This record gives sequence, C-alpha cells and structure tokens, in this order.
Amino acid sequence: MCTVTYIPKISGEGYYFTHNRDESIRRKIAVPPVIRQVGDKKILCPVDRQGGGTWIAISEDKRLACLLNGGSSPHKRKDAYRHSRGLVVLDFFSFSDSNDFIRNYDMKELEPFTLLLLDGKEFYQLVWENARLTVNELNPAIPYLFSSYMLYSQDIILTRRKWFHDFIRSTADAGPEEIIRFHRYAGSDDPEAALVVTLDNLVHTVSISHLDVNRAEAHFTYIDLINDIRLNKTLEFASASGRVQATLEAPFKQTGL
Repeated sequence: MCTVTYIPKISGEGYYFTHNRDESIRRKIAVPPVIRQVGDKKILCPVDRQGGGTWIAISEDKRLACLLNGGSSPHKRKDAYRHSRGLVVLDFFSFSDSNDFIRNYDMKELEPFTLLLLDGKEFYQLVWENARLTVNELNPAIPYLFSSYMLYSQDIILTRRKWFHDFIRSTADAGPEEIIRFHRYAGSDDPEAALVVTLDNLVHTVSISHLDVNRAEAHFTYIDLINDIRLNKTLEFASASGRVQATLEAPFKQTGL
C-alpha cells in the first residue's frame, strides 16, 4: 500500500519521483537505500528485510521501477504466493528494456500489484490482477499521483488528486523540499485521506522515498518516519564516454527532520 507522485522538471531535464510506503508496523524495518548489483547493472534502492525486494529502484542506465500493492480494485489475499512483489522490481532490471519485461516476465501466482516503469522516454503503468496484465502508457511530460486501491477508497484517491493538482498549480517550480513537505503534511487535518496515515494502529506510513533525477545522477532522499531520521545517497549515471560510476555516500548523511 502506498502513495506515489511523479513530477517532471520544468527544465525538461529530469523528474521527481516520491513514494510514501504504507506498511504494517509488524513488518521488519527496511534497510535504507543502498547500491545493489542486479546482473550487470548497479541499482540504488531501499531493501525490504522481510521479502528481500524493494518498492522503488533506479539503475545506472536511468531506468526506474516503482511498486504499489494491489491492482485497480481491492482483492482477497490468498494464503501463499510465488514470491514477494518487491522482487518484481529487482527482476525488471534483468531485462533489456520495459517492452522485453512486459512481453516475457512471468507474473503467474503473484499477488496483484501495480508497477510504474520509466525507461528513457517511455513511461508505463502495469496492473497485474485476476491473472491478467493491463499495460497503460503514460505521458512523462505531465505530473501524476497514484494511490493503492487496496487501502484507499475512490473518494480518498480523488481527494488526494485534488490536493496534488492544487499543489502543482500553486507551486509551479516545486523542488525536493516542497515535494517532500507535500508528501509528509498534505491532508494532515483529514486523517482518513492524509498522505501520512495511521490506520487501525496497524498500518502506518513508515517512510518517504524521494528521487531527484537529472541528466547526470539520481539523488535519493530517504525519510524513516519510524526512527525519525533522514538519509541521502547518490547514483551517478553513465558519463559521455560510456563509463558508469556509482557513488555511495558512506556513512549516510543524516539530518534531523
């Protein structure tokens, strides 16, 4: 369960991608963003300690994958599935491109999910449910807000979209701090629709993941809302010569919220 926004930069050079992760407080605390090797690629992502996957990742060749739990409507969970949906995000980077993944990835026996893929100028929303894959092509030139249908009603999703559209109109050149502030405080006076939630004292918004992507690098800001810390990491993309560098900021840059 989660809420995601995509905002292209006015300059046309990059975008902002932000993910609020709503999760059971019984689930293990995630590992903050790290550089991982997937096949022949380095990727930057946080790690789900329980399932071994992730909910958002970007690679050194500028490909991004982002997961929302559930499809286009709520579903009844089975006792078991083939593997964690978070592994789908990592598996994406083993394919040559989005179309290769869409054509050839085996999604059978996986719990319903929505996957957002940014691959060059291609932007896709994949919805897997009822043993069927639906592929929607999105426009990377316009902003979007996505919410998990597994957790939120249509009325709440529409309310959030209105807040988001109002935010975009009132903050034409929003930067990382404005976007993170929106993800943390939007709807704070409306507990049912707020972007940071506490539901039945079990499901909480446990973290905010923000990617600031430009031509040269991806800068990841990770806010752990449970432990009240903020961390940063950077992944450098391929240089003009074709050489790829990954920069790990170790130890983490940490600041108070």
